[in-house]
Amino acid sequence: MSLEKVKLSKRTKSTAFYLFISVIIEVLILTVRLIISAITGIYNWTPEDFVSSPAGMFIQILDLISIINIIILIILIVMFIFQFIKDVFKKPQVEIV
Repeated sequence: MSLEKVKLSKRTKSTAFYLFISVIIEVLILTVRLIISAITGIYNWTPEDFVSSPAGMFIQILDLISIINIIILIILIVMFIFQFIKDVFKKPQVEIV
């Protein structure tokens, strides 16, 4: 079966779009975390660093958002794979004239 003639359903396209947006959010979170670590000069955060500075508290919040986003990413990837396989192996509809 050639992939050139596969038409993706609207649901598969929207899942791909949500997947893209979720990846962009994850990249932004990791970039902000790296910038905060560079400004403070602490790249190896310890529990004492997290609670002793406002930057550490913000890093904890970013980590929580990142974990939630990663869970959403995993769900979206699984959904996209199943929907894509369903679209690829969908039987063509025959019109009776």
